[in-house]
Amino acid sequence: MVSTGTSEIPVVSTGTIETKTISIGTQHQCRWCGSGFVRIGGHFWCQQYTCRLRQSRAGLGAEPTKENTTGKWHYLYVPLPIGCDFESCRTRYLLGGGAAGTSKSHMARWGLYRRCFHIPGFEALLLRKTFPELDKHHLRLMDREAPLFQSHGWSVTFSKNDREMRFGNGSIIEAGHMDDPNDVEKYLSRERDAIVCDEGSTFNPFKMLELSTRARSTKPNVLAAGGAVFWVLSNPGGPASSMLRDFFIDHTPDFSQFSDALKQAYQPEEWSYVPGTLEDNPYLPDTYERDLAVLQSWRYKQLRHGDWDVISGQYFPEFSPAVHVQDLGTPTDVEWFRSLDWGYVNPGCCGFWACLPDGRIYRRTEYKFQYTAIPAVCAEILRLTKSLGITRVRYTAADPSLWQRHGQIGESMAETFSKNRVPLMKAANDRINGWQRVREFLARRPDGTPWMVIHPSCRYLIRCLSSAVSDPNNPEDVDTHCEDHPLDDTRYGVMSKPSPTRYTVTRTYSTQAIGRLFEQTKREAII
Repeated sequence: MVSTGTSEIPVVSTGTIETKTISIGTQHQCRWCGSGFVRIGGHFWCQQYTCRLRQSRAGLGAEPTKENTTGKWHYLYVPLPIGCDFESCRTRYLLGGGAAGTSKSHMARWGLYRRCFHIPGFEALLLRKTFPELDKHHLRLMDREAPLFQSHGWSVTFSKNDREMRFGNGSIIEAGHMDDPNDVEKYLSRERDAIVCDEGSTFNPFKMLELSTRARSTKPNVLAAGGAVFWVLSNPGGPASSMLRDFFIDHTPDFSQFSDALKQAYQPEEWSYVPGTLEDNPYLPDTYERDLAVLQSWRYKQLRHGDWDVISGQYFPEFSPAVHVQDLGTPTDVEWFRSLDWGYVNPGCCGFWACLPDGRIYRRTEYKFQYTAIPAVCAEILRLTKSLGITRVRYTAADPSLWQRHGQIGESMAETFSKNRVPLMKAANDRINGWQRVREFLARRPDGTPWMVIHPSCRYLIRCLSSAVSDPNNPEDVDTHCEDHPLDDTRYGVMSKPSPTRYTVTRTYSTQAIGRLFEQTKREAII
């Protein structure tokens, strides 16, 4: 019979080991202890006994049978340490992957098998973006793996037409795809104990989040095992990449895109990320890392290093959160300016900038608003200004469209701002030159620090700098189909030619010193 949580550990002995060696720089090693891997019975195990014990307890093993005269357990599945970490994570929402080659699909499918064997009546949904992907990465393999379980005496059947694997204890795995975003509707009819989105970054982000609401269970045996789970396995890149990073990694979702209830409902500790690297997977061919070298730079960073901050066609490749995002506190004794991009139906944004004495500019905070009247916007801008301890603002560089009257003789929006104690300065609206100025401020100074520093709380600007792409019809411009409102306010700000804070030095002279200075000046005049 097949059993989960086996404890018999394979012995490392001469003749049973195949050591994994790599000649091109990828050193595969156990993420727990740093040791290498050995191959025993077709599976890779850590060289250290304690790590092998953890692997065995998370594996699937077949008990000795009459046909198995060795008396040894036969392991059908031995998770790598990355797989053990993923499956043992008890949070409801879990993202795994990062770099390519971390055995994500295999890890997800066999993780579901373990739960189905261990928890009677367990119901799971396994999804890929398209049917061809589902067939290649899961259906064909499930069709092969069902007879493997049957050969060891376990009641498992698989119907490729129905895309279902059924277990003798009442558990079931249903496989599906999301070719059409509206396909989500057919998966919302009932709750499931596990929903798995394989290569989730390729999904429609809002449809995928809607799916997560159906990962719920009231079954006592499921609750005893930790409750229902929503798993996403993915490399960076794709329509949902930014959302995955916000929810699972940075824990800073853009609440303005969702219902007001999310601010109270979102619990960061329920959303976890288990990153994987090439070093985690000794099953990879020796040429795997070298094969990735042919990719474009941005794609190489995604697949080799699991970098969630780079995307295809990224407009600001100079931007790096590790470099530009810093907490410099709230500077005192410096001068400030603001930058404003107006929006009512579309979001608007106001940035608060400190002009540092060394020539850098520092975005200390930002205010995102939508469906808000000008008086209320002004009131919040003034409140934030006061909370930062700013006593004087040089100017507020603003969207030039605020001065337009559109053929009318009434009050312009710029005048309304002024009446509400936020006078505006018309900003230069040259997009191409403006974006170039943004690039120049993102550039590094001779000492390696950037000219522009952004406080970590300015998530709106950070998110948009990371996700902005080039206009397909004009590569010199930002694609206006992406969210660009904090980018626009930043462009207005840098085009205002902000200058460093300069300090005035006051000197005090005694009466005798003033007399000596007067006599010296008089002599120099005579000469």
